[in-house]
Amino acid sequence: MIDNFTPELAALLLWLGLGKIAIIGAFTFFNQMSFFKKLQIFKIDIFQEQTSRELKAAWVVLTDTFILAVLVNFDLIRLEPSSLSNIATTFVVFFVWIEVWFYWTHRWMHQSPTLWKIHESHHLSEVNQPLTATSFSLVEKLFFYTFSWFLVPTILSWHISICPLGIAAYFTYYYISSAIAHANTEYTYSIQRHLPFGLDKLPASSTGHALHHARYNVNFGLLTSVLDRVFGTYAKDTEEVQKRVSLGQSLTNLQDVLID
Repeated sequence: MIDNFTPELAALLLWLGLGKIAIIGAFTFFNQMSFFKKLQIFKIDIFQEQTSRELKAAWVVLTDTFILAVLVNFDLIRLEPSSLSNIATTFVVFFVWIEVWFYWTHRWMHQSPTLWKIHESHHLSEVNQPLTATSFSLVEKLFFYTFSWFLVPTILSWHISICPLGIAAYFTYYYISSAIAHANTEYTYSIQRHLPFGLDKLPASSTGHALHHARYNVNFGLLTSVLDRVFGTYAKDTEEVQKRVSLGQSLTNLQDVLID
């Protein structure tokens, strides 16, 4: 096991605190470019009130750094030196666990009036922008995301190799995917539609999450659409809307996609 708070771990903690904000800043810049403006999903103005509210909520990203630091400080999580095999193992553990946990708890928060009160602040933003990816209540971010996301990997770390670079790899992938999902810009369709062997059906997309914010009852998945497809919560016209947007035909009001 590596010594507590090595330079590698310190870099990871810094990245967990600042990485998502940095990536959101990059996609906010990309969204202003004329090429990507043509791929806007909803051509609806976002008011300053939404941006101000989301900025005030952005500090909750620090919970990732805080929780991991606590786990390391009290020797609750065992971290092994980073190697290719350990990075791959760590990435897979986080990816599979979080994908399953997120789908079911996210769906549950939409179906339970009590849990909806925790989640509804995120849905005050009916039209997304990259900054929406940070807009969660402290209770939701701390307990349904950060603490829960680290729970199973922490337990498994006593039996399999979990390493800092593997954690960094997963969270970097998540930060980029989350920014894309909330970008209100169809970044992925031109690549996704060329994937072979049905792999185009696997990734979640910007349009898919935009439809989630418009309808509330579809597309609950985090990084993939697999569980949505399996359990019947996938919006079947997602690809149709993706294609429409890719041709420069942005949606002009939320009712354009309010289809059961």
